[in-house]
Amino acid sequence: MLELATIYEAGKFAIGSWRWAKKHLKEDSEHAIPRLHEVINRKKSLIKIHQIINTSPSVSITGKLHIPELTAEKATTIRSELELNEPHAISSLWDGRNVDTIRAEICDFAEVLALRKQAEIDATSPPKVLSAGAVVICPSARCILLHRRSKDSATYPNALHILGGAFKPPIQYKSIDNPGDRMSLEFTMVREVFEESGLIVRRYQEPICVMQELDTGFIQYVHLGVRVTKDQFAQLSQNCEGDLIRLPYDDLLRELMNEQDWVPTGRAQVLMWLGLGAPGAGWHAKFSNLSAKEVFDSLVK
Repeated sequence: MLELATIYEAGKFAIGSWRWAKKHLKEDSEHAIPRLHEVINRKKSLIKIHQIINTSPSVSITGKLHIPELTAEKATTIRSELELNEPHAISSLWDGRNVDTIRAEICDFAEVLALRKQAEIDATSPPKVLSAGAVVICPSARCILLHRRSKDSATYPNALHILGGAFKPPIQYKSIDNPGDRMSLEFTMVREVFEESGLIVRRYQEPICVMQELDTGFIQYVHLGVRVTKDQFAQLSQNCEGDLIRLPYDDLLRELMNEQDWVPTGRAQVLMWLGLGAPGAGWHAKFSNLSAKEVFDSLVK
């Protein structure tokens, strides 16, 4: 009976701790989002921060995106110049609300670029492209892992960013079914981290920041504080899309002060992670002798 009582009390404590953490996460996000949104968009409206959620929605592909004839002609020209032209998922009706399933349509990257160009001409919003990523950290090495984009990147060349990329919808090629990211944005995050770093990660209930890149149309579901071990960190690989940057906690404040060196949403996601208390960073983690929220406060004012 004593063992059962002990297990019961331990369970009560675990549930109580989980509820406490969830409550404080909600309070922290309600405090951090409006402050960050105002500061990031002070000079130019670049980002919309929608919310912090606990579980990413699934994706339902409803068919192929209809492309106007003139835009389709532009896409044909662009397609002939691309080395890689992967399928993407566009969710035209997406509005940032927390839903169980996102409905989306398929188009290729050439069509995304053509739609963006047409949106610039028409002064309308670019296509809403589904994507996912992670703020990857190594608590034992006290580092955050970032990605410096290549000089040939279609958007923000040479800039620092978090690890991540576009959701891959299922496609059929020559009678072979490719499941893509299996209708899961969490799978997108895991795949992109692996492709860009060689790291195999899993989720430990990190908060997910839902953010929209207004100039490119990318919709990001970013896991804040995905942890890797010191041994994993020591075995990082480089990829062809850019360079991996192991940034020590103590250098993060200085690097974040240099806004021009970042993809705006990448910097915003790291700031949001700090504003939530740097989940996963380690017990009372310090950044240049400051707490995560003190770093956030010094940069978001």
